[in-house]
Amino acid sequence: MVLGTAQFLMVLDTSVMNVSISRLVEDFDTEVTAIQAVITLYALVMAAFMIIGAGSATSTAAAVSSSSVSSCTAPGRP
Repeated sequence: MVLGTAQFLMVLDTSVMNVSISRLVEDFDTEVTAIQAVITLYALVMAAFMIIGAGSATSTAAAVSSSSVSSCTAPGRP
């Protein structure tokens, strides 16, 4: 659920930036290709963080799941 929300916000943010390219070009006095490159790099970095976060969330969920299973064993059994 959290990763889905994060992905939605990333897509929304990238869409807003793509819509505002012309204004950014005027404000920063640069070319469209430079702004597009920055937006692309931003999206790639955010995607990398989402992959890292998904891996960390998966390993945390697996650790919690395995500890709860081991605590449900019958008494007297390790």
